[in-house]
Amino acid sequence: MTSSRASTPGAATVQAPRPTAEPVGAADAPVGSRISETGSRMVPQIKETILAYNQAARTLTYAVTGLPAFITEARVHWALTAVDDRRARIHIDAHLELRGVRGLLLHVPLRLSLNREWKSTLADLKHYVEKGQTSPRKQRRLGTYER
Repeated sequence: MTSSRASTPGAATVQAPRPTAEPVGAADAPVGSRISETGSRMVPQIKETILAYNQAARTLTYAVTGLPAFITEARVHWALTAVDDRRARIHIDAHLELRGVRGLLLHVPLRLSLNREWKSTLADLKHYVEKGQTSPRKQRRLGTYER
């Protein structure tokens, strides 16, 4: 098995994620899981299930399923730390377990692709936090962009 860690965020959604009707995975979490449409032919839909959520500590850990068979496990942990009264730092640790020849061959391209997606996700999050609205880039991906 190959393990990949990245300190940057996950699959970009093209449609707004929708909460599932399942029980909440972590006692304090607002929802137990959500389904996201990825816009990818290879992985059209993923499910993110909350494993741990701590609002006071500002941490979230979730598992991702619905991925190709060569990815045997995918977990993502987010931690938000206040820098000062106006700024915060986000640390994201993505852990993937890959198997087989495909996993070995796709390890580096997958890592590069995920790092690129994480950067876009963080930029979208920054825009949302600072301006209170979805970024134009994400609006275009969602098909809701208005000039």
